[in-house]
Amino acid sequence: LSFEGVAFRFPATMSEDQISQVPAKLFLAGHSWGLGYRHMSRFFSSGIYEHKALEGFEYYLRLDADSFLLEDVEEDLFRRMARKDKVYGYMVVTQEDASVVKGLWNATKTYMRDKGIEPRSLQRHLNTEGEWNNNMFYTNFEISRTDFWRGEEYQSYFRHLDETMGIYMHRWGDAPI
Repeated sequence: LSFEGVAFRFPATMSEDQISQVPAKLFLAGHSWGLGYRHMSRFFSSGIYEHKALEGFEYYLRLDADSFLLEDVEEDLFRRMARKDKVYGYMVVTQEDASVVKGLWNATKTYMRDKGIEPRSLQRHLNTEGEWNNNMFYTNFEISRTDFWRGEEYQSYFRHLDETMGIYMHRWGDAPI
């Protein structure tokens, strides 16, 4: 177990003018979302996988401060993931409030259209009209292979989302991303 520092900052691609347009607080879904929360969401959407603390690791396990284990873990979860060739493990799929994902699906559809991607693996997260139903993997308790998130396919998608400034302007969280 170790603790590492994290420096939250705006993306280098954002101009001073763009940064000046970012609200200090967003009032959405009955909450106030400060810049710290949005920086954290961006970090957990991409920056964590490039953090020096994860260098050399094939998997990571995220347990947020509100996570807890109800009983002993009898098996090495990382070995189990590797043995079963799993990429991602999560606790639950839940629904995100529509007010905090404004524009995320449109940005995703634009990316898929521009890259010629068909949403095959998304089918269970789309409604009958083919629109995203706001499902999200609850990321406060997750285990995953780091190479998936470090790969160009995901990083390209994240760069596209990052350019829209949706994390900062609309409070897109790491779970729906």
